[in-house]
Amino acid sequence: MTDQFATKISEIMNTRIETVGASATVKDIAVKMKEKKISSVVVLDDNTGAPLGIITERDLVTKVCVNDIDNIKKILAEQLMSAPLITITQDSSPSDAAELMIQNKVRHLLVISTESNGDEKKLSSDDRISPKPMGIITPLDFARAQVVSCSDNDKDSSISRILDYYRNDFDFFP
Repeated sequence: MTDQFATKISEIMNTRIETVGASATVKDIAVKMKEKKISSVVVLDDNTGAPLGIITERDLVTKVCVNDIDNIKKILAEQLMSAPLITITQDSSPSDAAELMIQNKVRHLLVISTESNGDEKKLSSDDRISPKPMGIITPLDFARAQVVSCSDNDKDSSISRILDYYRNDFDFFP
């Protein structure tokens, strides 16, 4: 079993990030998610490529499928995405990630690089490069990595709580 305090998010995250442009249609997104067998896509600005938000299977179900929408080909990613995008750095702990998920009531976090450009001091704030997406972390990644301790002392840990949330034990969504 992995020591949850020594583990970093970068060790358990899924590095396969799928993206769509902000002007992609909901139908295109759903098809991509099905074909790639993924539960989320990161929405990027069509001009700059900067991450803007995320669309999850849950977004598709709660915002599209349950509503009586005539033409899903007209709904764009930027209209459906959950934003702002909640991120965590790659050197953060799984406990920090779980706590961030709980606080923000989300099941997907974009993992970003903590490496900085050596010339960062020379750039103006408008010229700085945005953090680089490195992966996605979901509650399933915690389970796959077996970072949850079996001891009774850890029953209230953030990781245990996020896994309980993933199993719908928490009523975060009305």
